[in-house]
This record gives sequence, C-alpha cells and structure tokens, in this order.
Amino acid sequence: MSLGQVQRSLKASNRSRFNIKLTKGCFRHPFFCYIYYVIKLIIKQTKMATRSRIGIEQEDGTVKSIYCHWDGNPNHQLPILQEHYTDRKKVEKLIQLGNISYLAPQVEIPEGSDHSFDNRDYGIVCAYHRDRGEDYRKPMVNYNADAYFRSDIEQYGYLFTQEGKWIYQSGN
Repeated sequence: MSLGQVQRSLKASNRSRFNIKLTKGCFRHPFFCYIYYVIKLIIKQTKMATRSRIGIEQEDGTVKSIYCHWDGNPNHQLPILQEHYTDRKKVEKLIQLGNISYLAPQVEIPEGSDHSFDNRDYGIVCAYHRDRGEDYRKPMVNYNADAYFRSDIEQYGYLFTQEGKWIYQSGN
C-alpha cells in the first residue's frame, strides 16, 4: 500500500479529522506511520495537571485546605484568587466544597445553569462532590500556617491569611 493510498483510506474512514499528516520515511509500513501520528496527537493534546492546595487561615490560627487538580500554577491560579476571592465568606464557601477539579471565578452554580462535571461551565468551580457525585472529603486541617506549608501542599500551596491576603509557596 502506498502513502497516497493510506492517506485516501484515512480520509475515507473519517480519520482525517485528526489532521494526521503521513510523510515518507516516518516508517516503512504505513500502519506504523499512522500509529506514530496518532500517538503524537494524543501526547500533544494531553494536558498535565499542576496540582495545588487552597487554604484559609482560621481565627484560631489553624488552616483548612482543599485539593485542586488542574492549573495550580501561580500564573493561572493566583490572579483568580486575588481578583475573585477577596471576601472571607466566599473563600469559606470554596473550602466547604471539598476537593475540586479546577478553580474558577464563581463558587455557586447560578439558577438555570446545568453545570456538572460532564457539562462544565468553566466560569464555575468544578467540585468532586457537588459536580461529579464523589464522596465528600472534608477539608484538611493543619495546626498553623507553617504546618500547612510544610505539609503536602502538592506543587503549590495558596493561603488566604487572617489579614485577607493571598500568599503561596511551591511544594516540598
């Protein structure tokens, strides 16, 4: 089978929607060439998670925190926290959700929205319990801010202080 025949076969089988370009010399057998480009496409489209913990310092100095799976990098997460989570009550609502898939500007689902894990509105926090139906996991509690930052804060740990400021550290 020639390279042209493989390309025509891919188009006929609707695999051209993956934008697979077959070139001479990638492999001798067209099948392996096709597999190579499919794997390359999968790797290109796979996003890696930057895990984090988001915490709030309580009046008694203890810290309650939750796990966040996606986009915990300070370039992404810190602006959202600093712009949309300046009110202690909103931060507490976020923490009460338990572990989350990703952080977004809104905590609560507005009336009329059909937001869920399978039908995401990326402006709304996606919580494992509320939106995915998983068992609720209580926020982790640390003795104080130092203990929080020394614990497993994943790749980044964010803390809303008693003074109402966001601070963060990279993970251990």
